[in-house]
Amino acid sequence: MGGFSLLLNLALTARKFRLGKINYLLGSLIALVAVTAEEVSQIFVTGRTFDRIDLIFDFSGIFVFGELAGFICRGKT
Repeated sequence: MGGFSLLLNLALTARKFRLGKINYLLGSLIALVAVTAEEVSQIFVTGRTFDRIDLIFDFSGIFVFGELAGFICRGKT
């Protein structure tokens, strides 16, 4: 999921949006929503299991690689 976040944020040139007082990377938010929906959907699929630890690691990868994409895009300007 980190790789997905990295590529998505690079494609969006690390575009940010503001929610309250905090800036978020748009690509990371898209990845976060998609990954959360996919993991939660496993509750309803026979033979699959919802795993909080998996979700935590997905979120960690999204955050770390999203920030890496932001760093790369800042270096290009």
